[in-house]
Amino acid sequence: MKKPLENIRVLDLSRFMAGPICGKILADLGADVLKVEPPWGDEMRYTPPLVKQASPMFLDFNRGKKGLTLNLKTEQGVKILKALVEDADVVIENFSVGTMERLGVGYEVLREINPRIILVSITGFGQYGPRSGHHSFDMIGQATSGFMYLNGKEASEALGKELPPLLLPDAMADSVPGSYAALGVLAALNYRSQTGVGQWVDIAQQDVMMYISNSLVLYPATGATFLESMRRYRVGVYDIFQAKDGHIAIAAPSGATVDRLTGLLGVESVDDDIVSEWVKARSVEEAMAELVKSDIPASPIFTIDDIVEDPQAKAREMFLEVDHPGIGMMGLTGIPIKFSETPLKVESRAPTLGQDTEEILRKLGYSFDEIKKLRNDGVV
Repeated sequence: MKKPLENIRVLDLSRFMAGPICGKILADLGADVLKVEPPWGDEMRYTPPLVKQASPMFLDFNRGKKGLTLNLKTEQGVKILKALVEDADVVIENFSVGTMERLGVGYEVLREINPRIILVSITGFGQYGPRSGHHSFDMIGQATSGFMYLNGKEASEALGKELPPLLLPDAMADSVPGSYAALGVLAALNYRSQTGVGQWVDIAQQDVMMYISNSLVLYPATGATFLESMRRYRVGVYDIFQAKDGHIAIAAPSGATVDRLTGLLGVESVDDDIVSEWVKARSVEEAMAELVKSDIPASPIFTIDDIVEDPQAKAREMFLEVDHPGIGMMGLTGIPIKFSETPLKVESRAPTLGQDTEEILRKLGYSFDEIKKLRNDGVV
């Protein structure tokens, strides 16, 4: 069965998280993605915690890809990359600004080789602006987009004491920009299908995290963040409540949902105090049974263990296992996009370091002796 991005060839030069996540999404959608690493490997391969000497994050971010080792600091390495670009559709990179140009494979060079090429560059601050040359990781993306401040502010208000800015508990400033990079690739592919022309997709962590922040729209206009606005202006409830044996999130901020909640509680109007008293008199299971029956959006607060065992997640095939050489079965998350005509599944694991190097070089016309010399010279 055909896949949405079948016949799209991607060269993934990126490392760590944001770029590989972009490549992961394209691979999940059916693209032929080639992971290009230096001979010593992407640093994420060796980033703890390790399971049997392998990084679970690397195995997830690079599933479904082929593997080639290539030292782009050598003349032969650049020559091989240029040969691969001739038949490629997309190149992903997340080096520091100017690195591709210094290596001799900047966008202008790639476009001369292949006018249809789409280059997606993921950096902390983009290709221009006063901080474009600054280095960045997830933490920096969170710090410069307001999320770290907002997280600390919310925790301070919830606990009633001043706390410093807080890092989000997951690398959102890598995973979200990586996802938007994939979205940019899809848009560029559509434009190319109409014009025959490729383009450079410039993705900045700070830009993307600002784009998804509701507080950056609300606060300048109203003086209230998103959560403050929900508390200040809603007519219902939108909060977390303590039951006898756990916590429940209830979201009934307005409209007919509030009417159903007041009907369930037998009151004329509802607020957090009324709901809190109702919830704490019940177990999580008892409260959830009544809330679901009344069509009130609510949920227990899932732990990681709860999510892994969640029948809904299992029904949606959001957990899978892939067999890795020397490691065994490794659990990964499933594909969240469900298609009616082109159903998707993860069909292959992350590549071992350089596993497809010889096959790829042979297709480019290199002999066994030439490949052996390239290995001896540290090119691959």
